[in-house]
Amino acid sequence: MKSTLFNTHWFSKLSWHLKIPNCVFGTVPRRSLLLLALTATLVGNGVGCAKSPLVTVTNQSSVTISNVVVSGTGFSEALSSLAPGKSLDLYVKPKGETGLRLVFDAGEKHMDSGNQGYFEGNGAYRVKAVVSTNLTVMVSTDLKHY
Repeated sequence: MKSTLFNTHWFSKLSWHLKIPNCVFGTVPRRSLLLLALTATLVGNGVGCAKSPLVTVTNQSSVTISNVVVSGTGFSEALSSLAPGKSLDLYVKPKGETGLRLVFDAGEKHMDSGNQGYFEGNGAYRVKAVVSTNLTVMVSTDLKHY
C-alpha cells in the first residue's frame, strides 16, 4: 500500500483529537475537511505570502515633480512624474532595515530628500513620503495594525 499524508499516524490522531466525525456534509471524509482547514489556516495566516512594505508618495506642492526615484537599502524604483495633489502607492522590497530616499526634479530644481525614516522589509510597515509646498520631503512610517 502506498503511503500518503492521510495514512500517517499523526494525521489520524489529529483528526480524532479535533473530533471530526468520519463523515461530515454527506460524503466528505474527515481527512478532506482536516486538510481543507489546515490549508485555510496556513493561507489565512500569510504563510508563504510575505508582503512588502507599502510606500505612498504624495505631491502637495504646486508643481509637477518628474524623474522621481524612490530608493532605500536593496531597492530603487523610478517613477515618471507626479502631478500636484496626486499620490502614488508602490510596494518595495528592501534588504533588511532601511530608510527612504526621494529624488526628483521640480522645474529647474533637482531635489534630494536624503535618507529618512526607518522600516523593514515586511508587509507590516506603511511608509509615507510627502513633498510639501516648499519642495521639502517628510517621510513617516507606521506599523499596520492587525
